[in-house]
Amino acid sequence: LPVTTTSQQNTLHAIGEGLVKSTGVFDYSIVNGSITQLDISINPYGLPFKVLSVNGRGIKKWNLIDQKEEADEILDDAEQLVNQEQKKLKVLRIQFQYGIEGSYHLKINTEQEMPGTTAKVFVPSMTTLKVTRETGTLAVVARTNVEIKEEGRKYLRRIDNTELPAVQRQTPFPILHSYKFLEKGHELNLAVTRHDDIEVLCTCIESCVYEVTLSSGKLLHKIKMNVKNTAKQYIRLHLFKGSEVWSTTIDGQTVKPSSENMK
Repeated sequence: LPVTTTSQQNTLHAIGEGLVKSTGVFDYSIVNGSITQLDISINPYGLPFKVLSVNGRGIKKWNLIDQKEEADEILDDAEQLVNQEQKKLKVLRIQFQYGIEGSYHLKINTEQEMPGTTAKVFVPSMTTLKVTRETGTLAVVARTNVEIKEEGRKYLRRIDNTELPAVQRQTPFPILHSYKFLEKGHELNLAVTRHDDIEVLCTCIESCVYEVTLSSGKLLHKIKMNVKNTAKQYIRLHLFKGSEVWSTTIDGQTVKPSSENMK
């Protein structure tokens, strides 16, 4: 009987700051023999792309090679983003130290540059070559304050976030889009919009006790503040002319203050 290989793929795309960081987790089932090599086709749609890491047991070496393939019309607005005559595909070739039998777990981390922080972009799609069947899920999260809208998709069906496997739901970022696919060659076109940042309150004095004591013709000032700070390096206080600082403490620890001339 011929060797039969099937694959379950679960991919997470984290988008932000002009980058698409993807993590693909593959679980293979090999029947009637063993395999010594895996070829995974990756379509970065002509954008700068690199593989950051490939993790799995028994890997001898891996490399990324170019492959050209005739392109079919995929989405209505694909002409704006992809050369319809020919697409430049990448093939991740993984070679093993020994024959792999039974089941195999593989994890791939990739990074793709977007045309800008605000852009229309196809997320990179990964497909294992020479397998009988490959199914899986796909999730999209936002790493920064970007708005992500779906522009089009192929071979993808929307699902609820709760239907995703645990490997995808463990992300610290909110899951915005979830999909399931049952065929090879799935594609997803997104519109990413980065909104302008606005300033927020970075320091807050929740309480302040100010005591003044008159002794021997001098005034002793004591200020105790409960401060919540997220960004400021210093707290600046305007002192009376001729004032002398005796001590400063933060959380019970003595610190050395500094001074600056006010214009």
